[in-house]
Amino acid sequence: MSDGRDDDGGAVTALTALTALRQCLLAVSVVHDVDLLPASDGVTVTGYPEIPVSFAEIAGALGDIDPSTPRAHARVDRWLRLRRAIADRSLEELAETIRPVGLPIGHELHPGPSWVRQPVLGGCLDLRAGTVGEPQRGTYAEEPHAVRIDQQVGCRRSQASFEPWSID
Repeated sequence: MSDGRDDDGGAVTALTALTALRQCLLAVSVVHDVDLLPASDGVTVTGYPEIPVSFAEIAGALGDIDPSTPRAHARVDRWLRLRRAIADRSLEELAETIRPVGLPIGHELHPGPSWVRQPVLGGCLDLRAGTVGEPQRGTYAEEPHAVRIDQQVGCRRSQASFEPWSID
């Protein structure tokens, strides 16, 4: 009799990971008051325009963080709010809020290797775009000019190019 697993238990592991992501999104929706509609392959952030977000994107935003932790819920909340804020703005408004951010490798605010857009020669500093003036809860709410960083900014709608900040 089959128990739903392949030889290495991969199907059960994938189902467990998907369940953890769904529970994380439910917590973000309820606790952080983010309006989400469930979909077969992720969620849709409500508003105009609606923003479809896949489970793979959520997993990428979480990185190595356990989805059941409050830290994961806070990260997904920030990430989804940033996606909503980006979708609500014109290209001109986005151009006024995007700033380059450089962080030393291993710094506590550095989200990890997948965050890096451009490493700096010498291997001690990584660059990516950040935002200023985005809606934020918690510690940044009192700092409207602070630059925020996230695992992925999610600029798909704007098709914003960060190439002018690339170092070749």
